[in-house]
Amino acid sequence: MKENQIHFFVECTISEGNLDSFKDLAEEIITLIQDNEPNTKTYQWYLDREGTKCIIHEVYPDSEVMLAHGRVKEFRKMLSQLVKIAPITRFYVLGDLTEEAKKVMTGLSGDNIYSSFAGFTR
Repeated sequence: MKENQIHFFVECTISEGNLDSFKDLAEEIITLIQDNEPNTKTYQWYLDREGTKCIIHEVYPDSEVMLAHGRVKEFRKMLSQLVKIAPITRFYVLGDLTEEAKKVMTGLSGDNIYSSFAGFTR
């Protein structure tokens, strides 16, 4: 049986002098997602030791929930603020996307979309 979960791994590079602003905005985004997207499975942010890079790991149960995430107006507004101080430098999408989701994600992550090959999720 194929897994339908969709995983994002997004790397942001935080501009010099913007770590505190980045952290504040990250907390706002995380709270927005936690309070308004009950079907989002994972939404974790990780900082490197220097505070110059952040990896965001997101997990959605399927393409529909993933697409709904991107349609949240307030999230889109906050994301545009975030990328001004921490541009996205890498973006990987893992999972078996619907055709609609593939079209949307190709525009955002380019060729960095990977379909399930082997393994399992418990």
